[in-house]
Amino acid sequence: MDKINKVLFCISVLLLVTSCELKKDFMNIDFQYYTACVPKSWNEIYIEGIDSQVNALLTKNGDTVYFDFGKYSQNFDETIKVFSKEQIKKYDSLGMSLEGLYSSHTPEIDQMQGVFLECYYYYDTINGNIAKIKIPKRTNKGGEIGACFQAIGENSLTIVAKDLTIEEQFDLIKVFESIRFK
Repeated sequence: MDKINKVLFCISVLLLVTSCELKKDFMNIDFQYYTACVPKSWNEIYIEGIDSQVNALLTKNGDTVYFDFGKYSQNFDETIKVFSKEQIKKYDSLGMSLEGLYSSHTPEIDQMQGVFLECYYYYDTINGNIAKIKIPKRTNKGGEIGACFQAIGENSLTIVAKDLTIEEQFDLIKVFESIRFK
């Protein structure tokens, strides 16, 4: 089983095992256009949005989870161009800066597999809506975790947080699974 499937399998098993705890440790919050079941230990904080409805929750460890509902919400379209070793040698010989460039012996495969991205991405259907989920590859080193629900009318909902603990990442995945649009 490859690494991403192991991660997804572990998350799925953990969700199944802990789903019975969802009711007692979580509370329902109404965000006007959708609802979410969030940990009782998280607190809602006020954030003003300009062209969208922005909400935020402060986790028990002091990290912030952002909810952005609007036309211009982030949609997780991160990509990294991977070059061949030969291309990098050529750019170097021309005196070009190599900063931020990635290379490998199999650039096309590595680019399609997202080898140099910091997160894994996958789609899931949550309460009848398709969500693109991103989880950090290195859970013990922080990283960004999020969900993006596109095509909710003319809007999208993006939920994102950085540097959460493992426990908070699992709690946030439960939050994703609880999203219900009105």
